[in-house]
Amino acid sequence: MNHRSVGETTKWGGELSREAETILHQHAIQGDITDIQRKMCRWIAYSKKHLERTLTHKLLLLITEQLEQTWQPTSLSRDESDMLREAFTLFINHCFKQLAKLRDIFPAANRIAIERLEQLLTIVAKLHSMEVFRYCCPFQNSLQHELSLIISAGTMEWFDRMVAHVTKPRLRSDEDILRSTSELIYVLIADDNLLFRMNFSSAKLAFYHISFKKIDGKLMDIVIKALEEELGEQIYQSPLKLFESAEPDSADIAAFAFSAEQTSLSLFELYLTLNELAKYKIYVNETHRSNLKINQYYLYFGVALKKWLSIARNKLLHRIEYFLDKDKIETSSTTTTTNNKFTSSSLDISNCFTQMTQFWRRLAWPDVLGSIVYLIKITEDTANATRLYATLMEEKLNAKKFYDTNDLTIYTQELSLTVNNIERIRESFKALPIELSYDKLLVAAEKFHPIAVVDEYRKKIETTVAICSQDITDRIYRILSKVITNMEMELKQYLFHIIEAPEASAAQDTIQPLFTFLDNQLLPYTEYLIRLNLTRLLELIWAVLIDQILCEVEDITSPKSISSYTRLLKALDGLVEYFNNEEHYLPKDILKTDKYRLVKKLLKYQSTDTQSLIKMYYQEKVQEQDRANSSNQCDLGKLYCRAYYHLKEETLYIEIISCKNLRPCDSNGLSDPYVEVQLCPKFLYPYIEKQQTSVIKKTLNPQFNEKFEFRLTEKECNLSGGIIHFIVMDHDLMWSNDFEGEAFLEIWKITGVNNDNRAVDELKQIELALTHPKG
Repeated sequence: MNHRSVGETTKWGGELSREAETILHQHAIQGDITDIQRKMCRWIAYSKKHLERTLTHKLLLLITEQLEQTWQPTSLSRDESDMLREAFTLFINHCFKQLAKLRDIFPAANRIAIERLEQLLTIVAKLHSMEVFRYCCPFQNSLQHELSLIISAGTMEWFDRMVAHVTKPRLRSDEDILRSTSELIYVLIADDNLLFRMNFSSAKLAFYHISFKKIDGKLMDIVIKALEEELGEQIYQSPLKLFESAEPDSADIAAFAFSAEQTSLSLFELYLTLNELAKYKIYVNETHRSNLKINQYYLYFGVALKKWLSIARNKLLHRIEYFLDKDKIETSSTTTTTNNKFTSSSLDISNCFTQMTQFWRRLAWPDVLGSIVYLIKITEDTANATRLYATLMEEKLNAKKFYDTNDLTIYTQELSLTVNNIERIRESFKALPIELSYDKLLVAAEKFHPIAVVDEYRKKIETTVAICSQDITDRIYRILSKVITNMEMELKQYLFHIIEAPEASAAQDTIQPLFTFLDNQLLPYTEYLIRLNLTRLLELIWAVLIDQILCEVEDITSPKSISSYTRLLKALDGLVEYFNNEEHYLPKDILKTDKYRLVKKLLKYQSTDTQSLIKMYYQEKVQEQDRANSSNQCDLGKLYCRAYYHLKEETLYIEIISCKNLRPCDSNGLSDPYVEVQLCPKFLYPYIEKQQTSVIKKTLNPQFNEKFEFRLTEKECNLSGGIIHFIVMDHDLMWSNDFEGEAFLEIWKITGVNNDNRAVDELKQIELALTHPKG
């Protein structure tokens, strides 16, 4: 064996020379050596050789299996069993010593070393499973127990060495203890990243579970001590309570940020390393996972988190002032042309918001409810920064006497840049809570906290965002309104020319100068303003035009002709098309506001002759009647009738059948109803008199069954706008009669007018819901 094992023993398969095999065979025959004795001697010899020079896994496993297959409980003497026990013990102890230093002997980054470790564990596991081993070593602990003790002791010995190495005395700055602690955790992460994969099936043992559980408490003691030296007793305060006390802003933002930044960076690095290390706890057995001290690591960083957010806020405020001071128009990175719609400050501040988002994501604060509180703080700080930027941008514009001039042509680009920059920051701020995934946090919080509490937080975040966004939008409108102020007088003059144009003038000729003026005024803003701000400017111009047209319509001091109102109506329609065209594209839902509809209605009335207005009135009443008929609400009751036109007799027959569910108009809770029937408008039927039914006393459901005749030609029946007007009244002897309700029926729809010649008795009754004139 000594001769054969010279050289690289890991490649030797255990073969002996032919001569050696012959000698051993002769000794076995002469000494009457049994097969089990031969296998025992072979295992003892090879296992002892393994203590000197590492033999192959295949060889050791082979001789172990041969021993197992041959052994019987009575096959060895007591002395032979003692010899075998001694060999087992030497071999097992040798393996355990190697396992105690597995990080040094079997580095996890070395694939071959890991294979050797797996082979070693396979042999050890094989021995512990053999009956001969249990017979010879009856007091040997279970393999899992032995390995747990060895790995625990080895892990602590390795950990103490790492602590001594990382924290050994050296030339240090004040925050060096934090860096040393972070460095130690980096070492543990590197170790854990490799160890958690060492869950070898042969040993049925989770190496990582044992290592992590053993290091957990000692590591957290080191971390807490480091934090205590840097931050004092504040680390034991609840993070949420720390945020309840307001922290005064530093008088010198830049100085504050500089003085606190280095320490806070070291704290943040320590937090991130712990955060990363805590992720590996998922490889610890679930029954022990909840008891790990590292679960609560973040609770000691409340005061640090407050520092980080304060520094982030103060640096952001400082950068706003700095970037505005260094502001310049953006240039494209791919061309030499200028992106003349923004300046560099808006991009820089948007990037600051992005950095805050990245900071929050890296923070990954484990406490869900606490995260929401901190998110609210970040949102409020960012809202204040957004307002500050908008204020400083407007002040910068105002410093150039922008609000004092009547000639804005020299300020067109600067005004556009100002509102564009402010809008870019508003959009960046508005997207911040979404980028910070606040909605996911709130959904997660609902699983562990009362919904009312979570809803309160949601409302606070959304309100903060909405109020700030609206404040910034209002500021943009205020700046843009200066443009409108300078245009108002000229717009009024163009409307005056439309109104006072000669009667013979074509409407388009009188309106075109207004469009030309708007084109000239909007051209530079179309070039410089972003789409949203151009839309806002168009909204303001549109609102001013609507107000001015409304003033002209309601001005009774200067009477206008119908043709003037007609031109204004055409101008209004033309302006809708102008603002809604492809170039401007102001959406029609923005254009057609309630005030626009009022102006349109008034212009339509003023540009229409009296008789047409009366027809329009009755047409609206018919539409109201149709809506009442199709709805289920009949608060005033219903009228039932029949109507038929006899062409040969040129007679319109109307039968009033009944009313139902009328309103009580008398003190007894009833009414004395009757129905008036007349044809309208009066100018279409000047010779047709109104008729009425008899009065039915004390009822809300009168039965009339009365017929009326109206002499009409076929032409009169087909007159546009002709209707039958039913008026239900309550008769009073002492006072004036009370109005119950009214209904309308278009004459051209009546049977007979449309050549339907059915008999009157076959006609279906018509149901009309009663309506009331609007006050």
